[in-house]
Amino acid sequence: MPDRTCVALFTEEEVRAALLLLGTADSASAVAAELYSLPQEEQANLNWIDTTLLLLSCVSEDLARRVLEHFGTTPTSRARLEADQRKFREWISGLDRRAERSALHLADVVHDARQHTAFMRDIRGKSPDAGSGNCIGLFSEAEVRAALSLYGDPATAASVAAQVYALQPARQAELVWTDTALWLLSCVSEDLAERVAANFGDTAERMEHIREMQQLFRELVEGGEFSGRDVDLSMDTVVREYHV
Repeated sequence: MPDRTCVALFTEEEVRAALLLLGTADSASAVAAELYSLPQEEQANLNWIDTTLLLLSCVSEDLARRVLEHFGTTPTSRARLEADQRKFREWISGLDRRAERSALHLADVVHDARQHTAFMRDIRGKSPDAGSGNCIGLFSEAEVRAALSLYGDPATAASVAAQVYALQPARQAELVWTDTALWLLSCVSEDLAERVAANFGDTAERMEHIREMQQLFRELVEGGEFSGRDVDLSMDTVVREYHV
């Protein structure tokens, strides 16, 4: 998108409406205003995080369609995104509207590609056996298999995990974990939850967001929310292309 930033795909009003689904009214308005007050050259460094896209998808059918058009770039990724939209919409509709809302920050909505570039360089030191600076080696195939088994059929979970680790290191280096994978990994053990936080909590705001999502997914798993559901597990559930 050389002539249009990722931020410009949606309006400030649309983003504010999306953030109101989870955040306080004051923080939703403040974050949306902060984001759209940034100069275009600064916006050009920002990408939407997965949760924001799913929140936008809950605002209206038009927004859900636009999210799919811009971020479901292949038949497989589109199918995964549609499934995620459906599950997230069900979860949002079941929330207690009287429950206390979280104060949101800009890092809960977008991530800075410059920080992620520095992070990916740092992965070389943390995961020397994983090849050319990729983050796949931060976790083992067995750990990923255990995480996916919390979400879908164990046999499919094993197959998807095997596909990820069968990739050549050069291909692995082009991929990053989806938020869904990170939150599921965090439910496997306290050790894994701490490793997710240590490796991906690169700012105070991002760390706060990670802790909130880890707690949410832990409650969903313990409450049996994923049990018995026909979940379409695929590699797109676990990893996505890394774009600067």
